[in-house]
Amino acid sequence: MCTYISVVLPPEADAAACREVFKLHKLALRPLTEGGPPNGVERGEQYFFTAQGHCDCGTRLGSFNELQNSKDDSEDQRGALVADLKKKGWSNARIERRLAELDRLAEKSGREKDGQREHAGTEIPTWLQLIDELVGSRRIRYLGVSVNQYSGSLGSPRFAVERAIVQLNSVTSEFLEHIAEKRLYVIQP
Repeated sequence: MCTYISVVLPPEADAAACREVFKLHKLALRPLTEGGPPNGVERGEQYFFTAQGHCDCGTRLGSFNELQNSKDDSEDQRGALVADLKKKGWSNARIERRLAELDRLAEKSGREKDGQREHAGTEIPTWLQLIDELVGSRRIRYLGVSVNQYSGSLGSPRFAVERAIVQLNSVTSEFLEHIAEKRLYVIQP
């Protein structure tokens, strides 16, 4: 499963001109090539992904929610694993060794993600500048921003995003870090 940042431009927006602005900020503006956009994207709106590479894993957008969810998920998974191993007849000592091994692997993965996050350290200011350049200068009427998890094809299955109208003056670093999944934040002046 990978994280992707997607954006929505108004129907009348000049995608080529916006692509140049995204490029200046080291972001892409890649159209969805298969399937359709999530339900909640209105007819005529232009839907794009912003990843320069394969995905946006390690992004700081929505990172607060990701950290909260991963803590809750790992505790739930750990409890389920212990119960499952006990059902299989594993001894407490063997279970503890397995949990210690999983902790070492998680720590290694965490260090790798920290490296990605360090690289993403300029990401929030970049997004703030990009949003201001496009919406604040009124080059476009609005910019929709969404962060979602995908497994498999980006075009399917379609899912629903809830639209939330956000005024430009309330878009801060903290706001971007708290973006929720399956929500399209429509930022307008």
